[in-house]
Amino acid sequence: MPILIRFRPRPGMDIDPALDRRFDADEVRIGRSPESDLVLRDEALRFHHAVISQSDTGIRIRAVGQERDEIALDAVGDSVVLGSHSLTLAPPDAEGPVLVIEPCAGGEDAATLSARYLAGLELPRLAVRRWAWGLALAVLVLGFLVPLASTLLPSSRGLIAAAPAALRPSILWQVGTMSSAHAGFGTECRSCHETPFVPVRSSACLACHAGTGQHVDPHRVPGMDLAETRCETCHHEHKGAVQAIREDQGFCVSCHGAIRRQFPASTLADISDFGRDHPEFAPTIVTDAATGATSRIRLGTPGPWPDHGNLRFTHAQHLAASGIKGPDGNRVLTCPDCHRPDASGAQMQPVKMERDCLACHQLQFEPSHPEWHLPHGQPEEVASRLLGFYGSAVLAGERFDPVRDALFARPGEAPTPAELPQAAAHSAAAAAMASSIARAACGECHATVAPAPGADPLAWTVPPVHVPASFLPLARFDHAKHTSVACQNCHASETSDGGPEALLPGISICRQCHAGAAGDGQKIASPCVSCHVYHHAELAISAPGGVPK
Repeated sequence: MPILIRFRPRPGMDIDPALDRRFDADEVRIGRSPESDLVLRDEALRFHHAVISQSDTGIRIRAVGQERDEIALDAVGDSVVLGSHSLTLAPPDAEGPVLVIEPCAGGEDAATLSARYLAGLELPRLAVRRWAWGLALAVLVLGFLVPLASTLLPSSRGLIAAAPAALRPSILWQVGTMSSAHAGFGTECRSCHETPFVPVRSSACLACHAGTGQHVDPHRVPGMDLAETRCETCHHEHKGAVQAIREDQGFCVSCHGAIRRQFPASTLADISDFGRDHPEFAPTIVTDAATGATSRIRLGTPGPWPDHGNLRFTHAQHLAASGIKGPDGNRVLTCPDCHRPDASGAQMQPVKMERDCLACHQLQFEPSHPEWHLPHGQPEEVASRLLGFYGSAVLAGERFDPVRDALFARPGEAPTPAELPQAAAHSAAAAAMASSIARAACGECHATVAPAPGADPLAWTVPPVHVPASFLPLARFDHAKHTSVACQNCHASETSDGGPEALLPGISICRQCHAGAAGDGQKIASPCVSCHVYHHAELAISAPGGVPK
């Protein structure tokens, strides 16, 4: 049943209905605290003074913390005094009991109560000024002069360094816990604070973090030149044991959420969250292997894509369920046969001919000598090796069919006598070069260019091969964290013709397990820094004069 509290501002005045308050709670807390249900600004009351509740016969008022100290107001006109106020039970209204609160007649005024309250707090008088000056001087010496001297005086550094970290004077200047990455040298303030009372400069950070680069090319986006910004602007130290790295997605979205509005010349798409607002992946493919030129093409773009890495290879052929022909018969290959993780497990090592391919591609070229193998190298090295093989064989009395190809003969020139050892060796080497380079050995995997008419028939060329280490160089992926997932769950290698558009998983594959920064049910929360880095080592930070701020 609710209780109506009515107020009479002063003794003898009428009750002011505008001050009426009705409480529906079982108990009403009264006191000076702003947290009380009924606040009376009376110095004679405690912050939490009493509790008002109902009973079957009337009102009960119980002192806080005193369960037995309870007063009953059962009949109309019953009252009780709390400090300088009286509480009187009035006739009930239609909804429940009514309690009238008014100042006591003849009670102590506020000034008298305040003076009596303060008098209870008085302490024995001390020479406060003398103690204050003494304590201030002690704080100045122990908290400022001693740490400053231990930092500036060279003679004290050895002694300080030998002391436990908790006993070093500089501990008094610590404004918070060092991050775990800097804990090893964090007790030596001069490691970062090169000059006393000067904020940490970027030069101190880059002395250790020398590989840190710009976020974007400052020549293209001058407003993002990190050489003009202190590292500490983003990386706050003394904030706890976690690394001083910003991982909040809002920091990235502040620019990339509307990138073209801030940088109209940008070709990047607006991105605000991986799970909800992220474009399809755009792998980097080679457009000119000779110069290393690349281009980005969005997955899903109609092909064929201009991939010119000058390497002929298809995963579908090598991962056939029936196996692939090898020296010892058919061999069934799996992904780990060629793709091996690096020391960290995060990335895959580059595929090497000698380690990964030579077991099947043995580069044999002469049927009568299966023990002969070509080197995997430049065409000039292959030609030299062929001349060596055949030269030694001809001198040992072996004979090989001469080559009479009009492509390599000058008009009107008489053929070289085949019986001469030098001519026989050169002829046999030229035949092996044409067969191996163009078809049997090198030509299986490489694009090749024949010699010009009339040129040396050994002067074949192989265009340079350029295979990117990653088709997504601006993203990072940790294979070690995905070892529980089969390669084929993400890479359609069994049906791939070799192009990145077939080998790379689309964003829908990643979203099967990964959500945006806030997560989504059982999916992994993945903010921007899960896959992207802020600093790029290839964009070195530099400033006029060569010393960053």
